[in-house]
Amino acid sequence: MKAFFTSSAVSSSSGSGEQPAIFNSLAGSSAEQPVCEAKPMPQSTHYPKPPPPELPDYDYQNCHRKLCCYPKPPPPELPRVRLKVVSAITGEQIQEPILMNPHTQMRSLLSYMQYLAYHKDDKASLIRLKCDDFIFDPHRSLMQYYPATEHFGVESEPMVMQMIAEPVLLTWEQLIATPTMRKQAGRGGKGACIQQRILRAHCLENHILYVDLATSGYNWRLLLKTMPCLNTPEVIGSGIVGVSFRLLADIDPNYGAARHVFELNCANGDKWHLHFHQRGSCNRTFLPFLPYRVIPKLHTLHV
Repeated sequence: MKAFFTSSAVSSSSGSGEQPAIFNSLAGSSAEQPVCEAKPMPQSTHYPKPPPPELPDYDYQNCHRKLCCYPKPPPPELPRVRLKVVSAITGEQIQEPILMNPHTQMRSLLSYMQYLAYHKDDKASLIRLKCDDFIFDPHRSLMQYYPATEHFGVESEPMVMQMIAEPVLLTWEQLIATPTMRKQAGRGGKGACIQQRILRAHCLENHILYVDLATSGYNWRLLLKTMPCLNTPEVIGSGIVGVSFRLLADIDPNYGAARHVFELNCANGDKWHLHFHQRGSCNRTFLPFLPYRVIPKLHTLHV
């Protein structure tokens, strides 16, 4: 090691005047190259940003509304039919003239007349509407019976309907007097659940949304008698005027499709929805009649 450093020092001291070829070449190359002058960088051109798009008025308190939701144009106004309801016995006008969408089901008008008849006379009765010797089905529209083109508009001649009052299908006193019939099949919540599933399959197969059970072979009176949560004055109330099976717009998580119920129509316009489970329990939902929800569909005319 000592010899190596000694020889290196001697060679470096002896050749201090002469640089190695590699260093000379580098030095010569750097000396020959011209000095590059630093050119100023060109200034970038800044274009103005476009203004933000104008958005509709937004209520920041209602965060569920999206900014991109523009108001939709109102639906076109449909022609309406002018109706007049009179008593089938006396011919006396019961209600002021009404404007009704001809494509609306008659059940809206029937529920309203049911409500008026109960609170006006304080008497429970089953209301039906009659015109041209036929009785209207509440689940069909006016246009399905009669085009009524000459009854369109406020200034047209009203279409006269006769109101018929019939006894209710079931009262509280009649339910108390009904025998229990313990040995009869189909009683209780488990039998009701089986019946609802049969009716559900029937509706889906035939593409219908309801089945009228008032005059069918199903003993719905026995169901009301044998279910403690239904055998009460709260449910029966002023009397039952209609019983049906329905597929609702609500989604049942158990089926992933429409929810099915039994619907009880009371004489005062109220409704009950009954949904039965496999073990026999019942979910009941009370739907009171609200005139302010039905009257806008009918457009009562004060003339």
